[in-house]
Amino acid sequence: MKKLLGIIAVAMLMVVGAQAQVILNQNFNSFTNGNLVGQGTWVQTGTTATSPVQVAGGAVGPTVQGSAQDVSISLSSPVTSGSFYYGVDFSFTSKNASSDYFLHIANTNAGTGFSSRLYAQSSGLGFALAWGGSSTAPTAFGAELAFNTTYRAVMRYDIVSGLANDTGALYITTGAFDSVEANNTTYQNVTTWAFGTEQTAFGAFNIRQGTNTGVYTIDNVLVGTTFASAAIPEPSTYALLGLGLGALWILRRKKPAAKA
Repeated sequence: MKKLLGIIAVAMLMVVGAQAQVILNQNFNSFTNGNLVGQGTWVQTGTTATSPVQVAGGAVGPTVQGSAQDVSISLSSPVTSGSFYYGVDFSFTSKNASSDYFLHIANTNAGTGFSSRLYAQSSGLGFALAWGGSSTAPTAFGAELAFNTTYRAVMRYDIVSGLANDTGALYITTGAFDSVEANNTTYQNVTTWAFGTEQTAFGAFNIRQGTNTGVYTIDNVLVGTTFASAAIPEPSTYALLGLGLGALWILRRKKPAAKA
């Protein structure tokens, strides 16, 4: 009994510790259908307010393909060194041939210093994605992906000391990622910087409606400092606590009665 209790306690501490590496967690489940801005701590980026980003059925996305409202949300703590990751569930309905980015990280909610950009362009009967570091668009895209299919993407950005040498990687799956980054196959690995000016601070996650971003939805946004913290959506701390307490209650009920 004591051994089982110890295992449960250690497991709960490990999960809570992993959650401490998460610096943004947005699943939109508690949001009402309608404009995203004004719900939670989401704000508009820039001055364009036309065709607001919408919440619909616990996910969010643009209403048109074209330049329209962009939105952002602050991370719980800015990242200035090491690596950071963001993960999203996403699905594209349509995408034209021109490449454009639809998600990125900014210095702040003010909308400056766009980095770790996720680009999309049409490819065959579907579309393809690419990792973009900053203002210069990537020229190489990954394998073709299918429209109307839900994928999970994880973008890694490595802050490397020096100029024009940051690196990163992009992971895509229709299933579940392994929590160990090395056990997953990269969709695109970037080892050479060719993306304009590097940024030094990363403090906000952005959803973008650009001229050629396409029509898409996203859900289960996670930003963290480890691969697992962005790759695997987890229940809230309170839900985990409830599960742990429930397990303890079951074990106590199964404890044999003391002998007379």
